[in-house]
Amino acid sequence: MLSPIIMRRSASAVMAATGLVLVNEQKEKLPIYPTPPPDLILIDSPSALEHHIGEARRQLRDAYKGTHAEVQGVVDKWIGVERKVEDRIKSLLPPTEPLTPGALYIGIATLSSSILTRSRPSSLRILLPPLLFLSSSAYFLPQTSANVRAYLGEVEEHYLPEVARRHEVGKKHAVMGWERVKEGVEGGRERVGGVVEGVVGGVERGTGLKVREALGWGVGKNSGGKEGVVVVEKDLKEKEDK
Repeated sequence: MLSPIIMRRSASAVMAATGLVLVNEQKEKLPIYPTPPPDLILIDSPSALEHHIGEARRQLRDAYKGTHAEVQGVVDKWIGVERKVEDRIKSLLPPTEPLTPGALYIGIATLSSSILTRSRPSSLRILLPPLLFLSSSAYFLPQTSANVRAYLGEVEEHYLPEVARRHEVGKKHAVMGWERVKEGVEGGRERVGGVVEGVVGGVERGTGLKVREALGWGVGKNSGGKEGVVVVEKDLKEKEDK
């Protein structure tokens, strides 16, 4: 009789051979339905040239964005400056004082001064046009000129306080000098009027003629003196013309 060990080994060998046969049969058996094709997965691997080109494009795009932002900032600032200038000009122009025809008259006066001083010394050609411009501006556009002077004073006070202080002192001295000149002129006119009145009175007393009535003087002393000055000036002008 065979030993149990040999019998168990034989059974194991038979079972192993049967399993191999079944596995081979399952592998060789074809499926009923067609199998789908396997999915193809493409892996994009750019070359070194493509990598450099992409990096250059990104740098150009970033540079364009930065430049565009800077230009837009400058444009916004310029628009803000324009609006401020427009608002300032509107604040300087009073609604009750139109620019035309005052601005036209100012331009004509300034250009006329340049034409009149064409054959004059250079100092006169330089000084007379701005003087006529300022004087004509103050005459034809007084409110606008006052607003412009006030604005320039504010700017000078803000940025150049020392210069503004000196200008203020100069203005005060100029006003004082002008008042003294006016007082001197008034005093001179009164003295001349007194002299003329004395002369006319002497003539009336010496000749008995009514010179005052002939000249059309008033009753008062001051008015008579001033009228006499005017008449004497007219007589002198008539003699010079002759």
